[in-house]
Amino acid sequence: FSTQQTDIYDPSVHVISKRGFEAPRFLPQYLSDAGNITAFDQSSNPSGHVSLSVAENKMNEDLLLPKYQEAFQGFPPELIYYQPTKGQPELCSALADFMNEHISKGTY
Repeated sequence: FSTQQTDIYDPSVHVISKRGFEAPRFLPQYLSDAGNITAFDQSSNPSGHVSLSVAENKMNEDLLLPKYQEAFQGFPPELIYYQPTKGQPELCSALADFMNEHISKGTY
């Protein structure tokens, strides 16, 4: 295992596949593209997009949710599905408050 940084894949150095090594290069473009997409709605946004890149089977919620809630007390139903790529608003707010209080000490 090596910690050296390189832009060239070398199977003798890297512990992941070439595909896994190259995947992060596409992430910034994917995230910037995804941020500009508006969801299709027949009446309010007929020119919106239907995302075919996310698979969420909402038909299983009635089977999955009770099991999750039994295993994890207080499990919120919305966590069954994909979360926003920017993170949960509650977590972002809490993290900002923490950083403001403990890192910038209220000044920035």
